[in-house]
Amino acid sequence: MTTNSRFSLRLFFSTCALALVTSAAGCVEAPAEDDSDEEPISSPLADGEERVNGEHLATLELAGGSRLIFIGLGEGDEETVAVVSATAPGARPLSALPELADASPLEIFNAASPAGTQIPDTIARLYGRQSTLGPQGWALEQVGQPIGDDPSMLQTGHCNNANFTAAVNAYGYNDHGPAIRLDQEPGIDAQGVWDFYEDCFDQLSECPSYYKYERRYADIDAFYGRVAVCALDEHPSLYTSWGTVARVHPGPTIQFWYRSPGATSYSLAYSTDVSAGQVGTAWDYHGIATNYDFKAVVIQAEAHDGFDIGTAGEDF
Repeated sequence: MTTNSRFSLRLFFSTCALALVTSAAGCVEAPAEDDSDEEPISSPLADGEERVNGEHLATLELAGGSRLIFIGLGEGDEETVAVVSATAPGARPLSALPELADASPLEIFNAASPAGTQIPDTIARLYGRQSTLGPQGWALEQVGQPIGDDPSMLQTGHCNNANFTAAVNAYGYNDHGPAIRLDQEPGIDAQGVWDFYEDCFDQLSECPSYYKYERRYADIDAFYGRVAVCALDEHPSLYTSWGTVARVHPGPTIQFWYRSPGATSYSLAYSTDVSAGQVGTAWDYHGIATNYDFKAVVIQAEAHDGFDIGTAGEDF
C-alpha cells in the first residue's frame, strides 16, 4: 500500500480479451453502477484536478498547503453553504480546534481569513457578519499550521488511525453513525463496502474496471464526511486503440453529493482527482441543511489504493 507509481498505461480495444493491461481483479463483468439518481457530470476530472460544482464563494489558502473552500448550494429556502477542507499532511485540521468543530461557515471563514478580508455576500446573508468566537483571523496561527513534533502526523499524514477517528468524532454527530472505515484497500475488501464496476470514458471503446465506495444519508440536517488518501496503486493512463491519450492517470476521485428536499436527483457539490503528490492529504466536507440527503463517494479506485473514510449525520 505504499507505491506511488502512476506512469504505466492501458490500451483498450473492442474486447476485454485484447486489453494489454487489466485491473488487478481481472477482466470480470460487474453489475452496472446505479447512478440514475445523480445529475450528469459534464466531464471526468484531469489528473489532480479539483472542481467546485456549486457556487464557488471563496477559497482560503492556509499555511502548510491546506485550504478551505466555501460552496453555495441550493436555492430559496433550501439555500446553504458547505465547507470543504483539504488538509495537507502534517497540518492541523479544523477539528483540532474545538471551537470550529461544527461551527457555521461564517465562524470558519472569520477564524481562518486575514483581518480585513471581505466576507462573501452569500455567507453574510445566510449567517450574518458578526462572529462570536473572536476577531477575524484569530485561528490563523493554528489552522493549517504544521502539527509540530507529533511524529505520527509527520510520518503518516492524516492516515494515523487514532487521529483520523478523533477528527470524525470531534463533530459529535451520533444520530447517524459515525461510520469509520480505516485501512481500506479496495482489492482486499474485508468489510464488503467496495463495488467493482466499469467506468466508461468518452474517448474509449472499452470501459476499464475500478472500485467504488459510497455512503448515503437521507433526510438529515447535518453531514460530515472525511476521506484521507493513504497510498496509491498504479493508475495507468488510458489510450484509445489508435494510440491517442484518452485520460492521464484517472482516479481515485473523491466526490461529495447533496440532494435538497423535493429534488429527485443528487447534485455534485465538490470533487477532486487525487494525484501522487497528495498522498497523506485528507478531504473534509461539512454541510448543515435541513432535511437534505448527502453522500460521500470514492470512484476510480484501484485494488491497492489505501484510504481512511469517515462519515456521520445528525438531526437537529
